[in-house]
This record gives sequence, structure tokens and C-alpha cells, in this order.
Amino acid sequence: KAALEKQAPVTNVKGVLIIAGGHPFYGQMAVNLAASLRLSDSSVNIHLAYHGLALTHLDQSKKDLFSSMSLIPDEYLAHNGKVSYFKAKTHILDLSPFDETLFLDADMIWVSQYPVSKVFDSLSDIDFTISNRDRFDLEKGGGKYLWANVDEIKKTYGLTSGFIYSLHSEFIFFKKTERIKQYFETVKSIYENPKVRVVQIGGTVPDELAFAIASVIHNIYPHQLAYTPVYWHLTDSRKGTSLEYVTKNYMAYSIGGNSTPEVV
Repeated sequence: KAALEKQAPVTNVKGVLIIAGGHPFYGQMAVNLAASLRLSDSSVNIHLAYHGLALTHLDQSKKDLFSSMSLIPDEYLAHNGKVSYFKAKTHILDLSPFDETLFLDADMIWVSQYPVSKVFDSLSDIDFTISNRDRFDLEKGGGKYLWANVDEIKKTYGLTSGFIYSLHSEFIFFKKTERIKQYFETVKSIYENPKVRVVQIGGTVPDELAFAIASVIHNIYPHQLAYTPVYWHLTDSRKGTSLEYVTKNYMAYSIGGNSTPEVV
């Protein structure tokens, strides 16, 4: 274990956080993402939080793509007697050694010539944002939200106004301010004990529901509606499918989701 871990970076720095848990393929995907990030920005700090067998296929040259590594505590994964890697995403503030963090899902590559440092520069005036495609106005109610019934969310959590965003937690930017720390505490609490009926994914609770409800409670929303820096074939292919189109319009290319054609 000690041989696998590196010294965490000093504070007051910016960097990318990647999680690789469980199967060795996630470790390899994290390597691919790290390599693609370094192609656009060779000096970027990249921290890998890992668990299980994720590193077993990686030689030292691949591990060296990361600035630092740390083991994900078991309690960050335990949920209803199971291991949930979605739960680990509610702990990304705890897992990140950086003051400003860009969290990216492992199952993507960075395709943009836009250096990661410029992403931090472009978001310097905010302390939180997350990829999203739509939102539901709670004053109006109703709407077909992916993870739960909007009216049930309103009633159970006593919400009368605000917005439930359709979030994609594959791209999250945050700063370690007191406001954002309180927000993440609420995210963790909601995930641990959701008060509404939840559509599960992979036999466990999705993290995006907790982020969405906590956003209403704390009035912390994405900085932009329909902020989609990551190309996702299932929803974006109707706009374009060529690699040229993707590289011109997105920062990263995701292979996540339940619909991944061979061409992807």
C-alpha cells in the first residue's frame, strides 16, 4: 500500500480528481484520461483516488501520470450493506487534496486542445458548477425527472421554489469554501438516507439525485443552464458524431452510460 501512494500535493493549488474503484479496467481508464489531460496541459496536477483492484494492471510508468494517489476509505463506499462507487462521488471534496478541484469520471478522455488550466481560469469567479442539460421549476411542479418524482421531492423535503437540475456528475468543479463544504455535507446526508423513492442504477442509489436536492436546499446551482462540456453519445449524437465535431465543441468524450455503440 505504501509503495502505491505518493505524497499529497501542497494546498492552495488546483488540480483534477479522478476516482478508480473496483475492476482493474477503471484504473486503465483513469490512465487514459490522465494521459489525454497531460497532452493538453503537461503540468496539470492529477490526483487518483482508488479502491479495490483498480491499480493491479498498472506499471510504474502509468502510475507516474498521476501527481498523487490515495486509497478511498471503505466508509466512503458502504451503503445499505453494499459497495457503492456512486457514494464515493459524494465524498469528492474529502478525497481531493486541492483547494480548487475539477472532478472527472474515469470513463472519458480529454479531447480538447483547451488546457485544463484555462478551465480553472474560466471558472475563477464561481465556487461550484456541474454539467447539466435541463431543469425543473419547483413552483410549477411535475416533469419527468430521471431519478425521482419531482412532486414527491417537493413534498418530502418541503421545497416550494427553486430548480431540480438534470445533472451529470461526470464533470464537477468546486472550491473548498465553507459554503461548498456545507453543501457537500447535505449531499452526503441525502445520499445516505433519501426520503423519496429513487430509481436505482446498478443496484444502488445514483449520486446525482443527492446533488440536485442539495442544490435547492443551499441555493447552489450550476453556473450555466445546459452546461455540457462532455460529449455523451446517447444525447449528443443528434448534433454530430464525428471526432472533428466533438473536438471543436466539447472538452471531453465520455463512454459512460447504458448505451455505448461499438463506434463509440
